[in-house]
Amino acid sequence: MAQDEDLGRWVTAQRYGFDQLVPAQQWLLGVLGIEAAEAEERPVKRATAVGTRCTRHALVRLAVKHLRGITT
Repeated sequence: MAQDEDLGRWVTAQRYGFDQLVPAQQWLLGVLGIEAAEAEERPVKRATAVGTRCTRHALVRLAVKHLRGITT
């Protein structure tokens, strides 16, 4: 892995975790021109995405069972 890729990952990690940094660290990043990532830029946590997908599938299964009960 090239050094510039490491630096890019580090900057991304700092932007995503900006709110967890102490004010002095935030200030230092600001001096470098690095700011907190906007909410739209942040990735969806995998556990949340999986949980949402599982919930959606469960609701579809319940709806299908309900509709089968109505039609039979």
